[in-house]
Amino acid sequence: MRLWTFLLVLLYLVGCAEDDPSPTDLLTSHAWDKPEVLHHPTFGVYTTPTCTESYEFKANGEYRFTNYCTPVTVIDGEWIWMTLGQEIKLETSANGVPQKTFRVLILELTQSSLHIKQMEETEPLNTPDYWELKYKPK
Repeated sequence: MRLWTFLLVLLYLVGCAEDDPSPTDLLTSHAWDKPEVLHHPTFGVYTTPTCTESYEFKANGEYRFTNYCTPVTVIDGEWIWMTLGQEIKLETSANGVPQKTFRVLILELTQSSLHIKQMEETEPLNTPDYWELKYKPK
């Protein structure tokens, strides 16, 4: 009898346990905005706030970047995991014409934070020409 009770309790606990969200679920669950700038390509360590901007990643591989400075700039493109949970590639386009491609290293990805290091794809990993940004959910 004890064994059956133990097994029923175990099955209940296993059935009620939440699955950890995948990196894709975390990235696409909401838009990310109001970044804190930690490193600027021109100025290095940087603490001055920028205009509000946001990223919205969709599960189908599309993304939208919006910079709310005047004038408002919207960039659409496609994203793909290069290494799941660690690095994505952003391919920008304008009117269907490919533009720049960026490498985005994921430093932290949780429900409450997207911390990235972003550079052009042609730059080496140790380049000083990168943005380090920490986004919050919108």
